[in-house]
Amino acid sequence: MVSGCQHCPAPDRSGRSGANDLVIDYEHQTLRKDENGQPAPAAGWFKQLEWREGSGLWIKPRWTARARDHIDQGEYRYLSAVFPYDAATGYPLKLHSAALTNRPGIDGMQALASLTASDLTSTHPTHQESTMNELLKKLLAQLGITVQGDAALSEEQQTQALAALTELQTQAGTASTLATQLADLSAKDTTPDPAKYVPIEVVSDLQAQHKTGELEQLLADAKNDGRLLPSMESWARDLGKKDMAALSAFLDKAQPLAALSQKQTDQAKPKEGDDPVASLSAEEKEAARLLGKTPAQFAAAKAQA
Repeated sequence: MVSGCQHCPAPDRSGRSGANDLVIDYEHQTLRKDENGQPAPAAGWFKQLEWREGSGLWIKPRWTARARDHIDQGEYRYLSAVFPYDAATGYPLKLHSAALTNRPGIDGMQALASLTASDLTSTHPTHQESTMNELLKKLLAQLGITVQGDAALSEEQQTQALAALTELQTQAGTASTLATQLADLSAKDTTPDPAKYVPIEVVSDLQAQHKTGELEQLLADAKNDGRLLPSMESWARDLGKKDMAALSAFLDKAQPLAALSQKQTDQAKPKEGDDPVASLSAEEKEAARLLGKTPAQFAAAKAQA
């Protein structure tokens, strides 16, 4: 705050007559250098002025590193304004400069170290500025960046925002390319060439026929080499239709029966009136036992074969 005089009329809001920044020096040395011959180094610079009813004239200073250190260390506490005024009315004409001092000419000044950044800037943004700030916050939120209050974006947040925008542009370009490719494919004739493709029904029929052929061949081989009794053929066929692997595993473990794999000669056939069980060899009786059948059942199956 340059001036805390609440009863002084507002000065020219332009605050100066030229385009250059106005200086903040130490102890008004800018006014005294011709008199004492000492240098008048700047403590800071400012351009923007704001008159706030009820509190006075405010500026937004840009401090030098040395001045900032003086303020932080409590070596300089106040800011004092220099402005010419109308001798008749006492009305300030323009702001000449300001100075860091510990004895300001106006009582009631706020200590610089106690002022926040928001105190040194305008607390009355225009409606347009407020609307733009809210819109910017919403846009940043869509990019995953949250801004607290009126705080400025940090370098990291700026980098995140730019990266997010770049990613959106990349995705938009990719989506556009894919849309073009899809349109091109849609425009082309997608009717399959019958010379290159076979209907799924035909393929399914061929697969079924192949599977049936494999099953019949497997059953025939098992009957021929004595691994499968004729009475078990129906059961084996049903199993093969449901699970070919299970049937193959069963037949792989089954022991071939020589009596079933050899053709019966007329001499081997039992004569009329002979006992079929009595004509069974020891090997055939053992086969009946392994198959869980009685000698009579085995003899009957042998006669049918």
